[in-house]
Amino acid sequence: MNKLQKGIALTLVLILISVCIPQSVFAEPLYLEAKDSEGKTWRVETPSSSPLALNGADELRVEKNADGDYIAQLFKNGNETSSNGLIWIYQPIPAGVTAKKIKVDGVEITFSVVGNTWKYAAEFTSEEAKIARLKEVYTIGYTGTDEEGTALYYVTDEDVSIGIFVIVSSDEQEAIILAGPITENGDQLTINDEESGDSLTFTVEEVESGIRLTFEDGSTTILIPTPAHEVIDTIKEIFDEYDIYI
Repeated sequence: MNKLQKGIALTLVLILISVCIPQSVFAEPLYLEAKDSEGKTWRVETPSSSPLALNGADELRVEKNADGDYIAQLFKNGNETSSNGLIWIYQPIPAGVTAKKIKVDGVEITFSVVGNTWKYAAEFTSEEAKIARLKEVYTIGYTGTDEEGTALYYVTDEDVSIGIFVIVSSDEQEAIILAGPITENGDQLTINDEESGDSLTFTVEEVESGIRLTFEDGSTTILIPTPAHEVIDTIKEIFDEYDIYI
């Protein structure tokens, strides 16, 4: 075999290698790991059927919020990013915990036990993507302040079937947040928080400047129409201030 033939053969081998081996093998790792505040290792892993699910992420972070819940986030070049579909999460089983089910975004997930971890499938959504989604869903917004200086923020969808209601005390030391479905009972609306189970009931009356809300204790507040996307941005700032995850 002369040099030309050897060169052609080598080129063909390289072409075959590049064709036969998926580019995802070279493009990104198939898993990421991180330690939580207790030193336990978490792992996210792409399913074999979806090798690009990590979407180029190069870092996994796991933090414990004020409620004691663990929040896992993906990052790419230091910026939070979303996954490209479902990925596996391996979560260490907390000491003394035997339950194998948990609710994530209102959906009950059953864990599979793998060694000393729980395994389940999830989709990571960046905070930026979540905010964009909220602005798609919530198109009606109101803001106002009552006589005591308490600030109120309210957004809902076109059908008034789901909403977010935020109340911030005048000294800004306390915030009450309810997010979930809205039910109608005559002239009353009730927003039910999906996470805590708490609810808030009020009547709505249209007035010249906006709407008047009358609460069950008899107190009233007038809210003025405000672009929903602006209200959501403010709610996001409140979430950040009180260390609440969206």
